[in-house]
Amino acid sequence: MNPSARIILQSFNPAITVSGLLGPAGARVTSGYGGWKVVERPRRTPITLWEAAPPLRVALELVLDGFISDISVEPECSGLERMASSDGAGSEPPIIKVSGAAIPHGELDWIIEELSWDAVLRNKSGQRVRQIVSLIFLQYSEALRLSEQKASARARSKTTTSSASTAKKTDKIYVVKSGQKLSTIAALELGSAARWHEIADLNGIRDPRSIKKGQRLKLP
Repeated sequence: MNPSARIILQSFNPAITVSGLLGPAGARVTSGYGGWKVVERPRRTPITLWEAAPPLRVALELVLDGFISDISVEPECSGLERMASSDGAGSEPPIIKVSGAAIPHGELDWIIEELSWDAVLRNKSGQRVRQIVSLIFLQYSEALRLSEQKASARARSKTTTSSASTAKKTDKIYVVKSGQKLSTIAALELGSAARWHEIADLNGIRDPRSIKKGQRLKLP
């Protein structure tokens, strides 16, 4: 066997290790580049705004093979299912490491976004002794997760405040720092770069690139 064809998937909470062979389809990055958004402007040429690069996705074909020695691969199949799903008590699926010479960006942390069972061979007992699996891994980003949680908390707080009180609202003011863009300010103050247009609308800004250092902006 070619050592470079060996792929190892490992999680630490719970501790699971699954080893297999690289399938004919191999491993390849399918998305995770770019991050540009086209912003439409009435009667004017749209502008392009870079918000943030999306997380990487890697597609992998894995072969779990015990056919020659008639060894069941059911434990490996169960391990993959546990890596891709919750334990039933509401916990998140585990973060995993994927290693092997053929794996792109093997230094990153991943979660299993999709798992599908393909061709299979069984022994006389009905146990799987060869199973081909198609996997899609999504790059795990703790920073992205915290940003989403912050945005969600802000949204809940805003909804609670507006429904529970009719008191006069005091605008929150942000002073623009050198080199900042609306998307940067939205990420810092609102929890998501994609909310830059809320600041633009509130302040009557048509071109998000026109803000300057020292400019005072109202925040939602």
